[in-house]
Amino acid sequence: MWGVTDQGMVSLNTMPALKGDAREASLAPMSQAFAMLKAQHWTEEKKEFPNGYCSIMTPPPSQKDVPISSGCFTEAKGMALGAGFMRPTQRLSIEKTKALLDKAVSRIP
Repeated sequence: MWGVTDQGMVSLNTMPALKGDAREASLAPMSQAFAMLKAQHWTEEKKEFPNGYCSIMTPPPSQKDVPISSGCFTEAKGMALGAGFMRPTQRLSIEKTKALLDKAVSRIP
């Protein structure tokens, strides 16, 4: 995790990719968190691609100090990877977040 100015961050997460039921169980909390945010009037911009997807979650206008979250997730070379960006006043486009994730994937031996 790296800081971006005094209010933002970039993160990169990796772990061995899970299979079958273990994979589905590990994805369930993320789906539940997105559903909870949507119920609180957050909006999602989402783009799917082979082996993953990217999403930008934007808080409702009433939550001015809450960070906008841009994230991409994939499986590659036996690993599960996620790249994210959060900052209250700025969103990172899906294309730029995906480029960050692709760069991380290219560094896996």
